[in-house]
Amino acid sequence: MLHSPRAARWPARVLDEHEATSPPGDAERKARLLVGLLALVILMLVGGGLVGGEARQFAAIGATYAPFILLAGLHQLRCRAAWAGVVAWIGFWLLLVGVALGTLGLVGAALLPDVGAPVPPETRARLLLAAGTLLLCLALAVALVASGRWLVVGCWLGARLDPMRLDHAQGLVGLLCFCGIALVPLLALGGEPPLLRLIARDPAAFTTTRGSAGQLTDEVYGLLWVLPFALLGVGLPLRCGLRQALARLGIRPLPRRQLPLLLVVTLALVALSFALDVLTALIWGWLGWPRTSSEAVDRLFGAAISPVGAVTTGVTAGVGEELVARGLLQPRCGWLLPNLAFAASHAYQYGLDGVLAVFIIGAALAAVRARWSTSASMLVHGLYDFTLFFGSTIGLPGF
Repeated sequence: MLHSPRAARWPARVLDEHEATSPPGDAERKARLLVGLLALVILMLVGGGLVGGEARQFAAIGATYAPFILLAGLHQLRCRAAWAGVVAWIGFWLLLVGVALGTLGLVGAALLPDVGAPVPPETRARLLLAAGTLLLCLALAVALVASGRWLVVGCWLGARLDPMRLDHAQGLVGLLCFCGIALVPLLALGGEPPLLRLIARDPAAFTTTRGSAGQLTDEVYGLLWVLPFALLGVGLPLRCGLRQALARLGIRPLPRRQLPLLLVVTLALVALSFALDVLTALIWGWLGWPRTSSEAVDRLFGAAISPVGAVTTGVTAGVGEELVARGLLQPRCGWLLPNLAFAASHAYQYGLDGVLAVFIIGAALAAVRARWSTSASMLVHGLYDFTLFFGSTIGLPGF
């Protein structure tokens, strides 16, 4: 059920000037092309797993993104085949449950002692808290869909939604549910991010199978999987052509006159990040809250703390994260909810102070996207990350 009489009282704001429109062409040919693309994704996952080596690693990274790619394809096929909508709903709920279970597993890995050691009562209580909160997030997602209140919530958040669009319902509810799920580890671990807790226990936890070069290669693999997801997410190839898809994503050439201004914006964000670090240190110290360990963060992102790593991370994070958060989601869902999800996704590696800083920086990037384009926010984000990691590489004070 996508809407209710009560939800219908909230007028849907459907299209904006960047919305993709379907160009003339052979619909059957485009449908076959889409099915072929989805089949290729599945083939790459299965084939990579069978071949082994880097192909297997590429497929393993792709397994994280493939559900989103397939879901985006099913949303397009729904207009031509009713079964696609049913499969999309099944896939949507399986995806949310999978994210919740993965998060619970991460909490368990961070909390549980070595194999064979007794589990303290406090650890069991924290695991139950995490499991209960995750179930609550999923239950709220079901309630939003079943009642049609997702449309009301979306209007409150400034989203542009069509009550008859399956992808709009799933996108909004999925983002809301993910925001809750991603913050559960901080709740269960007393404000400590799970990845930093794991790396504090074992500094080589994330480098035993992939060295620095391998970790940077994985970042490139992730970006290669993000690209088709973003393009299919805006309707390529059934609802729009490549040119319209890029326009909807906000990808356009950057005029030379904008470059100096965007450089100034980048430097301002770097200065803002230092100011936020000082401010949160004062506030968190006064409240007695745990702060994100900069030493643990450096160990976690050790591969990025090198000239090549700084460039690679700047490009992959700048392009990939902006393409999804500001390019795909912001024009449809407004700036607030995608930015909340963007910040929450960092809760696995940062404490609450770091998540707050990411939210503020993300809000600035959302303003850059709204004022200029996603291309501009990509450049600012990439230069921002590069500056921070390169500053750490050469040992600049404060980096």
